Amino acid sequence: MNPNLKKTEKELLDKILPLQRKHIFTKTYGDGEISRVTRKDDLTGVYVYFHSNLHGVIKLDGEAFLLEIK
Repeated sequence: MNPNLKKTEKELLDKILPLQRKHIFTKTYGDGEISRVTRKDDLTGVYVYFHSNLHGVIKLDGEAFLLEIK
């Protein structure tokens, strides 16, 4: 059974999930799209697996990913 979402996880997911299946441009990793989003084991946030056209799949912290696309 999965534990309930924490407030920080919910806020991150609300911002990140609508970006799935969309072409995204980042500051550092070029362009690509989100391939997967998972929860952190300690339930403090989420990981974003970003498939960059330049670097392949990169695992980023959810907050760091949001800073990359701003």
